[in-house]
Amino acid sequence: MQRVRISDIADEVNVSRNTVSKVFNNRGHVSEHTREKIIRAAIDLGYEKIPEEWINERQVKNILVIATAPDYSYYWGEIINGIIDELEEEKYNCFYHFLSPQQIRDFTIPHMLEGNEISGIIIMNVYEPKAVELINGLNIPTVYFDIPLECDNWDIKADVISVEGRRSVMKITKDFIDQGLEEIGFIGDITYCKSICERWYGFKQMMTMEGLEINKDHCLTQSPGGRFYCPNELSNQMDKMFGKNISMPQAFVCANDAIAYKLISKLEKEGYKVPEDVKVSGFDGIENNENKDKLSSTVKVETKYIGSRLAEQIVWRIENKDRQYETIKINGDIVWNHKERGE
Repeated sequence: MQRVRISDIADEVNVSRNTVSKVFNNRGHVSEHTREKIIRAAIDLGYEKIPEEWINERQVKNILVIATAPDYSYYWGEIINGIIDELEEEKYNCFYHFLSPQQIRDFTIPHMLEGNEISGIIIMNVYEPKAVELINGLNIPTVYFDIPLECDNWDIKADVISVEGRRSVMKITKDFIDQGLEEIGFIGDITYCKSICERWYGFKQMMTMEGLEINKDHCLTQSPGGRFYCPNELSNQMDKMFGKNISMPQAFVCANDAIAYKLISKLEKEGYKVPEDVKVSGFDGIENNENKDKLSSTVKVETKYIGSRLAEQIVWRIENKDRQYETIKINGDIVWNHKERGE
């Protein structure tokens, strides 16, 4: 193959060799438009002595975030803020593709991914196996924040970041038991995603270790459709629980704060005092709710840090495409209600 010369670049752009030399040597005045045309021609023609910074300038640095969010937008909003801030630091552009629950179920590849303009994907709160399968086929660096229950980490061609849940929920459950509580229920759709299922496993494991039987009538582990996030869904399910004429559990372990806050409102509407009559624990550390001081405990996760970590990982993955995929756990901090304990 014939070696590309300065004159070839000049001919391609229809400028003088002197103009091309000015751009390569960063001397004299050349308009930004002409400079861009010369750089593009040099790269396209395969000129050997292209400065490294030109290559970096020409790299596609666009990240697409695919997400859907339930009604607790504060939690996801903080994660998104973390992503934006970190990607700005790394000189990446960030684009968003938000989906409704129905669009998740009928997932199709976003138009932005059909060309070569996206260098990496971050996926959050999308728990549809079909979506994972389609994204896998794109061969674009991808990082997930949690994955569908039906998917195996080994089958996903991507890195997966999630919040540790099993051991923290084990400790929360053990705390209830240490207070002398034996009738403890669990609320959370364990078919939704890996992390909620792991929290259920933590609850179940501790109950088993302590020799306590789990009363299925005290647990809501499969949602009829809205994952217990939709308005009135949890309330309707609780009505069915009340209608069975069973004794109310002494405590509920909830898969997250969004469910816990809805549960507290429902219990109080039915005449129960929280935490005096029934204790409730959550997960996520969402504080912008009037019922936050009624939680017996929650697991505080710095949501903005989650966003930063997702952004860090996608940048790393783009730069290290051949490295083995990683499964990363972020540990939260259990926050106990010291007022309830009289501390």
